Amino acid sequence: ALVISGIPADKVYGTTWFNYIHPDDLQRVEQSLEKLIKFESGIEELEYRFIHSDNSIVYVLSNTTIDYVNGVALGLVGTITDITGLKVAQAKMAESEKRFRDLADMLPQTLWEANLERRFTYLNKKALDVYGYTDDDIDKGLYVDDVLAPDDVERALQSVGEVIMNGGTSEGEYMALRKDGSLFPVKIFGT
Repeated sequence: ALVISGIPADKVYGTTWFNYIHPDDLQRVEQSLEKLIKFESGIEELEYRFIHSDNSIVYVLSNTTIDYVNGVALGLVGTITDITGLKVAQAKMAESEKRFRDLADMLPQTLWEANLERRFTYLNKKALDVYGYTDDDIDKGLYVDDVLAPDDVERALQSVGEVIMNGGTSEGEYMALRKDGSLFPVKIFGT
């Protein structure tokens, strides 16, 4: 905590590390420790922010337990790991993903992404409009099989399987299925 807080050791002794926790996180940290003390066992893992001596914010991950000797609680023992780099990388990734989604939502074509279980992880606005689905439908579990005519599902899956196994791209014409049950022709390009 001395390196993370930037406070010299002679200034830390006699104070509490609570002094260096970001005020917006303090109540959550206190509740976590109260829970640990109440149950008298276990390890509490928690992410929160420290305020460095230069007033910058340091994101930390702490793991804390109670130090017992002969059944008597002497204090808390734990580790604090600086995860600021991770948080910065996550923020950059989230911003990059937002830019991608904003750009994808401006496209006049449908664009979607699905995982290996064929569950959609993303459909742009045009795809939602064309197929008649909502973001809630995606969150509940919408699959590639749900948007293709039953007769075309196997052929489409075979094409996707070849791309996964061999790399490259695929292209095929299929009958798509809207949420309302109506069919329409599509050309699907995959990678």
